[in-house]
This record gives sequence, structure tokens and C-alpha cells, in this order.
Amino acid sequence: MGGNPPGVSEGENLGLSYSHFADWGQAGVGFTGNLGNQSSTFMTANAEYKLSGAGKMAEVYLTGFAYGALSESNEGFSVGLRAKMRKGYNLYASAGRRYFSSGGNETSFNLSLAKSFGANAERIFRRH
Repeated sequence: MGGNPPGVSEGENLGLSYSHFADWGQAGVGFTGNLGNQSSTFMTANAEYKLSGAGKMAEVYLTGFAYGALSESNEGFSVGLRAKMRKGYNLYASAGRRYFSSGGNETSFNLSLAKSFGANAERIFRRH
């Protein structure tokens, strides 16, 4: 049996982001760069808009995200919905598309459930 052993890589990333939160939702921009590799420097933008009257059991938000590499053709976007439910649960559903300089493209569909612990996180994860 041939093959290569698994590889290990290290990197240091530097990120800077700003988000504005309002009654209607939030919007933000960001910059992320790998300190050792100039080709992986990205600008990002995201937004979330609250859909009024969309659900009685949850707050529903329309979400959007876009990114682009600064030094090569590597960009993408996604749109979706977020349902903010009781007890800190969030259900995310999104579809996205990525475009690469090599000519290959990628379409993705994501569905995830997340639990937010908020102010209780320290008490929940405290070591005994």
C-alpha cells in the first residue's frame, strides 16, 4: 500500500471586522489575511435582515455573505435564512456559489443547527 502520510500545516491569520447592529438586523465587512501567504487575503461582506411577521415560533432573518480574494480570482457568495428560536437555538439554511481562477466552480447547500450559550457559557463550561 502506497500513499503519502497526512500533512500538517501551520499558519497565522490576521483579521479585522466591523458589524453594525440595528433593529432591522445587521451588516458587516471584514478583512482576513494569512501572514505567510499573500494569495489568501480576503475581503468579506455580510448582512442579515429581519423578516417581520415571518414566524410565530421564531424570528426569521434573510442572510447574505460575499467574499473575494484580493490577489487572485477566488470569490463567492451565499444567501439563506436564519431562524432564531427559543432557548438560544438557531437554524441556518443557505445556498452558495464559489468561483475559482482555475475555472472550476462549486455550489453548496448548508443546513445547520446551532446552540448559543450567551451569558451562561462561563457557568456551563466551568471546569470542576
